Amino acid sequence: MPLARRALVLLLTAVLAAACSSGPPAPVEAAPVPACRVVKTPVSVPGVPAPGQLTGDLCTPPSGNGTVLLLVAGGGENADYWDLPELRSNSLVRAALAKGFATYALDRLGTGRSTVPASSTSVTYAAQVSTTDQVATALHSDAQVFGKTWHTVVGIGHSLGSGTLAGVAARHAGVLDALILTGYGAAVTPETLQLDKLYQVPARTVGTRWQGLDDGYVTVLPDKVEQIGLVHGPGTDPKALPVIGAHQGILSDTELSSRPQGAAAAAQAARITLPALVAVGQFDRHYCEGNPVGAPPAPTPQCGGAPAFQSYEKKLLPNACLATHLVAGSGHAIQEELAAPTANALYLSWLRTTFDGGKARCAETGPVS
Repeated sequence: MPLARRALVLLLTAVLAAACSSGPPAPVEAAPVPACRVVKTPVSVPGVPAPGQLTGDLCTPPSGNGTVLLLVAGGGENADYWDLPELRSNSLVRAALAKGFATYALDRLGTGRSTVPASSTSVTYAAQVSTTDQVATALHSDAQVFGKTWHTVVGIGHSLGSGTLAGVAARHAGVLDALILTGYGAAVTPETLQLDKLYQVPARTVGTRWQGLDDGYVTVLPDKVEQIGLVHGPGTDPKALPVIGAHQGILSDTELSSRPQGAAAAAQAARITLPALVAVGQFDRHYCEGNPVGAPPAPTPQCGGAPAFQSYEKKLLPNACLATHLVAGSGHAIQEELAAPTANALYLSWLRTTFDGGKARCAETGPVS
């Protein structure tokens, strides 16, 4: 056999042998799917004789760090605010699980799968605080409900959910070990109240799922989530707007009117002594924009920069170990904005620092980034 031909045969034989021995390509490792289940926590609702329950999604990592994050969304939001199926990259639930934190994302009283009292007047701010407090206590102590208990419970809220958790921390020392309050301030701007009147309507008038509710249960018109100030247009993927609208829930006018604002909010928050991180979008219509309705965004003085924002929130939380963060480019609903993944990373980094050594400590104060 000629030398050149023999070399070619040997080369082909080697290639075929290598192909046969290597086998099929290794499969690409898929992102872990959260181990989640629906858990109903029994609660008593102040002023309502019948037993109630708050429903949430409990997700646990394969190897946990002993801490559970109690996720409490805001008005018109449900537990899925923290893990919207269509916006997986924004999910705080998935980001937390990857770092070893369990999560319990809650439908608050009068929302989603939780007890919706026959009268919206039963859904007061005090009732929200009481029922959420009962859930936080159960996470510490009720293995029958959750299958286990946690030594450390961190409250993470958004908007009205942040206000609810602030109430829990103020009234029941020790039930929460730390707080992350997003979309939180002493009082909303007058323009926010104007927008609520324009774009919040009785829930029974929107579709059929809320038929039979009284007019005190309201919702945001699904196609007006940007106009009412939930998100900041330039900081939002346009494809996300219909998703946000489709996931709108309900809230009680009575809760809105009974929640502490201004001096009352400050008096309550002064009792909070925990490590706390407050994060607000740079263009949060509730606290960081003072421009007239319909005018271009104009930051309020308290959101003009990180030092000014720290000073504003420190007046509200004078006795907390307070860290603050202005989320660049974001509106009110941070989890629904393009900034969400970066914000999630910041929250989890703050938690790692705060719980370095296993116990909450005052590790960071002032603006963080």
